[in-house]
Amino acid sequence: MGLGIEVGALADLKKHDPEGAGWVAQDMVALNELLAAEGLPAHREPEVFDTPVLPHVASFPYSFLHYLRRAFAHTRDGRPTLAPAPPSFDPGSDPYLDEELTLFMSSHLCCHSDAEGYYLPIDFPDVLYGDIPGGMVGSSHALSRELLQVAPLLAIPLSGTTISAATAESLANTGDDHPFFRERLVWGALFANALASIESGSAIRFG
Repeated sequence: MGLGIEVGALADLKKHDPEGAGWVAQDMVALNELLAAEGLPAHREPEVFDTPVLPHVASFPYSFLHYLRRAFAHTRDGRPTLAPAPPSFDPGSDPYLDEELTLFMSSHLCCHSDAEGYYLPIDFPDVLYGDIPGGMVGSSHALSRELLQVAPLLAIPLSGTTISAATAESLANTGDDHPFFRERLVWGALFANALASIESGSAIRFG
């Protein structure tokens, strides 16, 4: 099993799995209750989704996400340049990632469930915590900015605040001989979905 990431979940499930669509609709109720409690605007999940999404891998091992989080932890000033993870490395053992999770607790990329939950296309500064799937919800806008921040460490060429379709394709097909292949696969998937989320107004769903 692995982590799947998607946008347009409600629209897709309404076509193919009405029961599943009902569960997502319930999630949206809980998320909007949290948004209201935080003084943020409500999110209305689209029931039709036709926004193009850049090429990306649809799923990957759960552990791969932690490698990208480790990379982001090395973008703070004064921290050493990111080195490729050695064989059998546990990214959770990186002290800088531990600081992100226990001291700063501000990164939308790092402070999120690695198995379920949502990013919403609303620009809010702080990760929100509550009685919602995954216990935390992030902003697609904040996630996109953090991914742009870490891109240079992974040798990902940017075109302003986006990437080309050719770059997206190369990320999706990164071979395991690349020193940052895990990080690049996950980066490409998250960034493609973040862009589509912001453009379409649909939440990113982890599942």
